[in-house]
Amino acid sequence: LVLSLGPLIAAAVGPALIPLLLGAAYNSSGPAFSVLAIGAAFSTINQGMAITLQNRGAERPVGIGIGIGLVLGLVATYALAIAGGPVWAAAGFSVSQFYIVAHLGASMRRTRTSLAR
Repeated sequence: LVLSLGPLIAAAVGPALIPLLLGAAYNSSGPAFSVLAIGAAFSTINQGMAITLQNRGAERPVGIGIGIGLVLGLVATYALAIAGGPVWAAAGFSVSQFYIVAHLGASMRRTRTSLAR
């Protein structure tokens, strides 16, 4: 969770910092950057959960969650890009990463319960 603070801080300061570093031409990229950074925070959490599950022998739920999440992300990114442009397209990535967090979190609860028995 601590590692996910980096992307969240980037999401907060990115829209103001990007034009300063890259120039006014990149002013409109700030919101898309912020949404992608939020997705990166979820992705950071996903990595730790996936490693933990794999170490507990639960490779299958990890593969299923990541596979479904990637397909969901591609479809969401495509559909949202058509509907709302770059910021919404970036939301497609965040949607996929949120799904993977939810799937892996549920898998961790099931794994923890089955190990306790």
